[in-house]
Order: sequence, then structure tokens, then C-alpha cells
Amino acid sequence: IDVVKSVGIPSLISKGVYEIPYVVLVGNSGPSVYNVQTNDNLSATFPAPTVFTVKAGSYGVTSIAGTCTGNVAFNGSTDTRLLSGTDDFGPGHACEIRFVVNVNFGAQPLPATIYNNALASAMGVDSPTANVGFTGIGQNPTTGVITTAVPPVGVVASDFSVNDATATP
Repeated sequence: IDVVKSVGIPSLISKGVYEIPYVVLVGNSGPSVYNVQTNDNLSATFPAPTVFTVKAGSYGVTSIAGTCTGNVAFNGSTDTRLLSGTDDFGPGHACEIRFVVNVNFGAQPLPATIYNNALASAMGVDSPTANVGFTGIGQNPTTGVITTAVPPVGVVASDFSVNDATATP
């Protein structure tokens, strides 16, 4: 399983308030995997006192190949699941997930760099139970390194997006 996350150009809405577009690509370059999930913990990216929301109507999932079912409850904080966790990916199957985050930094100084990661997971055996994916996701706000992430039980394939412009999926 592979996951790549990219950010678009942030738009200034008002002083300290921005809209930030994201695209997450998750795909399978290996043998068939089951119950594919991708997580994005925006609370680790925009810790308090920064306030964020996923912009209403901005979340969407497009199948590039195969079936991709989104999780419309995704909010990046209490629900970090970008997909339903029930879709199976054969070789070459992929999804594109898009959403926009409204971020209010308030009176805080703007960070020079903002790091954000997506984590993908898949199972080796098909199950009627959805894969919730990684939990307890934390990252170092200075380096973007994932410091904690508990994989789902039974995971056979996982990948983290990388905060490195030179990385290839």
C-alpha cells in the first residue's frame, strides 16, 4: 500500500485565517490487500490553541481504479479515517481524496513550516469489520516525524506519507 499527501497553496481568508487544500493519493502497487484505510490526524498538525475545521462540502473521494468509499464523518480530530475501511485493493487500485482545511491561528505567530502526514493500512484477509486504521497518531511539530501511531490489529501493509519533497511513492 502506498500513500502520498500534497498540499496546495494556502489562501488567506482574513488575518490569521487560511484555507489549505490537501490531496491524498492511496494506492496498491503490490498483491491484493483488504479493508484499506487512510488516516490523517489534523490535531497533530494544528495543535491547540490553533482552531481548524474541514471546510463543509470540500471532502471528496475519487476512484482512480477500483472501488473507493469515503468516510464523510472525517473531521481530522475525533474521526481521522479518510476512507470507510471496507474496500479491497487489487494491484493498481487507487483513490484520490481531497479536502480543504480552514485554519485559524488567532493571534499566534504563523509557523514557518507546517508538517502533516497521512497513514495508510491494509489487511491480509478480507473482513466484514471495517479497518479503523492507525490510532494515537502524534507527530513532532518541529520536524514532522511521527512519534506515535498504533497500527490496526492484523495489518499486513502500511505506509506513511513523507514530509520530503525528494521522496517518491
